[in-house]
Amino acid sequence: MSGGESSQPPNKEHTSLMFQCPTLTSTNYTIWRMCMEVLLGIHGIWDVIDPALDDVKKNNTVKGLLFQSITKDLILQIVNLKSGKEMWDAIKTHNLGVDRVKEARLQTLINEFENLKMSDTSTIHDFASNLFGFASKFASLGDVMTE
Repeated sequence: MSGGESSQPPNKEHTSLMFQCPTLTSTNYTIWRMCMEVLLGIHGIWDVIDPALDDVKKNNTVKGLLFQSITKDLILQIVNLKSGKEMWDAIKTHNLGVDRVKEARLQTLINEFENLKMSDTSTIHDFASNLFGFASKFASLGDVMTE
């Protein structure tokens, strides 16, 4: 055989698939969570999270995968937690809080938009600029103005 080929089949213990951890951002927690659940399941370590398991090797693997997928600031906030389950829960709590804030901001914008009126001194250009401003704010919070 040439080119470094081997006549033996690959050893299953040394063959593993590599999956890229998604990066958690301030707006993608739900998708990130779904991807990470699958990724941790593929590695056979989801049981560290649900139900919590006290397996040091699996906990360290979970921690390593989580650290690959979150920002340095968030790592610094959770690094002292002892288990992968505690880290997972802290990330969840942090991001669900962000979702609640986002929902509150959206509701405020909706109320402001519903009360928006063109004043007697405004031009159509000014009013259109206000509408585009609202559309931009909605988009930055992950919502789209359809009308």
